[in-house]
Amino acid sequence: MEKLKNMEEVLYYLTSKEIVLCSLPHRTFFFSFQKERIFVRSNGMSCTLSLEEFKELYEGYDFYLYEQKTEEGIDLKKDEEYYQWRHK
Repeated sequence: MEKLKNMEEVLYYLTSKEIVLCSLPHRTFFFSFQKERIFVRSNGMSCTLSLEEFKELYEGYDFYLYEQKTEEGIDLKKDEEYYQWRHK
């Protein structure tokens, strides 16, 4: 994951429709930008914040650009072979 340098960079990526995350010791927050509001999501909670509220609350935290994992590396031939052996 790419660490973002400052709040301006965080806001740039959010307004570019990217997902940004902030990882704290006991919880990870995911942020997205929709309809002029910042959506905050975490385990068991979600809320929206204005840009000003977001800057006030999260200034000084470390943010990272969210990168969705791909399933590259799964060998479909080996996977198929495994399931054939399993069901015999």
